[in-house]
Formats: sequence, structure tokens, C-alpha cells
Amino acid sequence: MASRVSLSYVLKYTGVFGGVQAIKALASLIRNKLAAILLGSAGMGLNAVFQNIGEIIYSATNMGVPFSSTRNLAEAYENEDQQSVSNLVMIIRTWAFAASILGGLLCLGGAWLLDRYFFSKTGQSHLLEIMLLSLYVMSLPMEAAECAILKGTRQLKSVATVETLAAFGTILCTAPFFWLWGVRGVAISLVICGWMVVGVHAYYSLRLFPYKVRPTQLTVFRKGLPLIYLGVPYMLASITTALCTSFVYHILSTESEIGLYKAAYSMILTYAGVAFVALENDYFPRLSAINSSLENRNYAVNQQIQVCCLIVGPLLCLMTVFMPWLIRLLFSSDFLLATPMATMGVFFVYLRSINLPLAYLSLARGESVIYLVMEVISNLLAGLFIWLGYKWYGLLGCGIALSASGIADAIILLTTYGIRYNFRMESKTAFYLLIMALLLGLTVALTI
Repeated sequence: MASRVSLSYVLKYTGVFGGVQAIKALASLIRNKLAAILLGSAGMGLNAVFQNIGEIIYSATNMGVPFSSTRNLAEAYENEDQQSVSNLVMIIRTWAFAASILGGLLCLGGAWLLDRYFFSKTGQSHLLEIMLLSLYVMSLPMEAAECAILKGTRQLKSVATVETLAAFGTILCTAPFFWLWGVRGVAISLVICGWMVVGVHAYYSLRLFPYKVRPTQLTVFRKGLPLIYLGVPYMLASITTALCTSFVYHILSTESEIGLYKAAYSMILTYAGVAFVALENDYFPRLSAINSSLENRNYAVNQQIQVCCLIVGPLLCLMTVFMPWLIRLLFSSDFLLATPMATMGVFFVYLRSINLPLAYLSLARGESVIYLVMEVISNLLAGLFIWLGYKWYGLLGCGIALSASGIADAIILLTTYGIRYNFRMESKTAFYLLIMALLLGLTVALTI
């Protein structure tokens, strides 16, 4: 691949994955609507907590291998080194297999503590359901590994197809359980969905690389240590993100309030996230391949920021204007209490146009410790801001806090990466960001 790609290429794959995200958003719309009707805000809150439990354990056990392997596979694939690619795939799957077993055992062994932490305030116990979640936790490393293989070997069309199939497959796997068992069907639906998604990914990845693992050979694990060195900081960063989310859920008063928070967060992040889907699928492998050239990587980062800004800015403006109507459509009138938080939190999503393309720069350079430090600072600030915002203004304060944390992230990243990587924002990029920020600010002010 050329060291630089045209804007039309970036727009193409942003459009491809943006289209996939639109399809996923439609599937999510249907799934959330069904959940809102069949489970209510309390049931959606329970589902959010169960997913967070899975994220915490998965983040603590995957050693960052799925993410670091994307970078290494991209470099080997760029060099057309088929033998290295095949060996890496075997190592990735072996580590994923071990992480799957470890994660399942941790979920089983820690079920009582997790139940106490999340549900002691409500006076209800979900111990058996958390134990069942061990099967869901086991699916996560397997899915991540197969997805990393597809991304690292640039199978972008397959990734788009997989994500589309998985999005609609989750509807078929969740709706029957919600309808038959209500809240009691949340845990089993997550288990079924998790392994369905593994199966869809494997259908495409196994056609490229037959499944081989060597969990009894220590030499295989030793060969994966370079992936661990890069991946552990990313893993720790993921843990801090999951723990920050669990802290937020812990400070919220009830499962219904967790459901409202999750609904608002989904509104501004999931449905407005079309511009960000291509980052991990296309932008990160591309940036990894050109990471040694200062001129080319600065060009790529600026180019990606421009595309994200120009897509997500107008979309957020439209969402802000129609926010109450969208919440009624996507959830139900019971979730209208989430409107203020979703409205005030739109700047958090807009600022990700800067923060996400920049954040990948340290990972593409192989300096994941810097990425870890940035993520820890970001999550600590977000947790502090949300705690203060909720304490002072309830859910509205959570939206304000999210936007404030986005501003803080942007300032810290631009300063740090400007010094460390000599990143410079082009005047055209700054102009696009300023115009869209003013337009979004005016929209929020008029809406309020």
C-alpha cells in the first residue's frame, strides 16, 4: 500500500464502515426498542451491568493480545510475509484460548464479590446469573482474536459483512429470551449472543487460516511475549475504562437510573459513532504501516480528524434538535428523563473527532505505555467529573461532565503528542473543527 492514501480512500472506507455502523445502529434500534418495551429501564440497567462485568474480566485477562496483534499482523501482511502471518495467527489463537479459560474461571470464582459490589444497594441477588455469565466471558477473547485476524490481514469487506450479520443476529438471539423470561433472560441472551458472534467471525477467518492452537507448548506462549509487551498497557487501559464505567454504575442510585444513563450514552455515542468505526478497522492498520514517517503519519492523522469532524458534526446537530423525539422512537417515553444528559453530552462525542485519531498514534508507534498513561488520566478525570456532575445536577450533570472530560482529553493529547511525536494540526483541520464546534454549540444553545 502507498505511504499515503487519498481523501477519497479515507471517505470510501469511512463510508463503508459508516454504512455498516448505520446498519448496526438500525439493528441496535430494534434491539433497544424491544428491550425498552419488554424490560424497561431497570432491565436495561441490569443488562448494562452484566456487560460491564464481562468487559472488566475480559480486559483483565486478554493481555492486550487482540489489539497488539492487529498492528503486528498489519506489518507482516504489508511485507507480504505469509509465513510470519500464519505463525502469528496461531500464537494469537493460542493466547485467546488461554484467556478464554482464565476469564471463565475468574467470573465463576468472583461471582459472589461481583454480586455484592453491584447489587448490594438494591437488596437483590443475581449470583446465579453472574455465574452463568462465565460462558459469555469465555466468548469475548475468541471473538476478539478472530476479529483481529481479519483486521490485521486487511479483510475489510469481510469485517464489514461480519459486523452486519452479527448486528442482526443479536436481535434473533435476544428478543425471544426477553419476551419469554423478561429480566431473567438477560444473562442467557448475552451468552447466546457472545457465541453467535464468535461463530460469525470464525466462518470468515477460518477460510483464511485453519484453526490451530498449542495451549500445552510453552514455546508458543514465549513467542507471543512481544505481543504482550505491547498489549499489556492497552489491556490496563481497557481495565481502567471498564472500572470507570463500573464506578459510574455504582454511584447511580438504582438500576432504572443506570438504564437511563446507558440510554443517554448510547444515544450520543452509538448512533453518532459512524465516523469512528473505520478507525480501528482501517485507520489503525494503515497508520501502523507508515508509523516511521513523521510527514506521512501527521498527514494521516490530520486527514482522519477532518473526515471524522465533517461527518459527526452535522449528525450531532441533527440529533440534538430531534433528541426527545429520537429517544421516544428508539426507546420509549419512559426514557425521556435521559434527554438532558444526552443533549449536554454531545460535545464529548464531537471531541472524539480529535481524541481518537490522536490516541491511536502512540499505539501505531508501539509506545503503548504512553497510551496507557493517557487513558488512565482520561478515565480518572471522567470518573471525577461524572461523580461531581451527578452529585450536583443528577443525570444532567453527567452529560456536562462527559463534555468537560472530552475537552480535557483534547488539551492533554494535543499537548503531549505535540511534544512526544511532533504532531502538528494543519490550519485546514483547525478551521473545520472550529466551524463545526460553533455550529454544534449554537444548536445546543437554541435547543435548551
